[in-house]
Amino acid sequence: MRNRARSQTAPTAIRMRCARFVLYLSAHGIIDGMNRPTHILVLAIVLTATSCSHAPPPPPPTHIPAAWSYEGDSGPKHWDKLDPEYAFCGYGTTQSPVDIVNTKPEDLPNIVFHYQPSKLTVQNTGHTIQVEVGEGSSIEVNGESYDLVQLHFHSPSEHRINGKPADAELQLVHRNVAGQLAIVAVLLRTGQEDTVLREVWNNLPSAPGPGKTMDESINLEGTLPAQRRTYRYDGSQTTPPCAEIVTWLVMRDAMPVGAKQLEAFTKIYKNNNRPVQPLNQRTVIEDTSLNR
Repeated sequence: MRNRARSQTAPTAIRMRCARFVLYLSAHGIIDGMNRPTHILVLAIVLTATSCSHAPPPPPPTHIPAAWSYEGDSGPKHWDKLDPEYAFCGYGTTQSPVDIVNTKPEDLPNIVFHYQPSKLTVQNTGHTIQVEVGEGSSIEVNGESYDLVQLHFHSPSEHRINGKPADAELQLVHRNVAGQLAIVAVLLRTGQEDTVLREVWNNLPSAPGPGKTMDESINLEGTLPAQRRTYRYDGSQTTPPCAEIVTWLVMRDAMPVGAKQLEAFTKIYKNNNRPVQPLNQRTVIEDTSLNR
């Protein structure tokens, strides 16, 4: 507390010292006229300016990211022009999502899921329905640990398989200590009701606003298919700033979502999916190992 108080009062103290110094010069006739020697006048001006220049500069203005959307002049085709921080959206070379075609089969190390029941907080962000996840759940990918932080939905799916989208896509977002992301994507197809996230589907907020915490603790491992073989590739966030910091883990097998559940979501957000991006020089690896 002592250091913080000192830093807050320093500018005031410096200004007071400057004012007393100027009064001293005036009282002694040093800066009251041109009858004094020039070198004294110069010395007084230099000393005054130097003393008063130690006040810290004002903090730089906080950058507010530009608003974006999924259509019109603020839609995906224009994201990179809306804000310099969105440059990757237009000029990145490993962007997501992609159309998963011509995959390379390979026996990859299994993803290790360490999911446990936790409270979920549901929020309408203005772009999707996002669910914040309590601490304690994580995955391991190639020996690297990533904490589960949130999940959200897109409809139709952002990723396609051989040119075909699914009805929706659930994305489970994980982050490691370096800020890199590992996103597990689960394609959703209309069928049986999703009982694991039933409470979420039944409490979708229709307008943007603060999150609401659900009463029940939920283990999100139930959102995953029984066979956890994946398509894997290096890519980006699918929303601005489109940072190329993501390891994508797209589940080969889809999961069901109830028709009424999907309808409830699409009444709020329909077509909140970024178009597929060029693969460029990337190869999508198809995991051939069993992962249960």
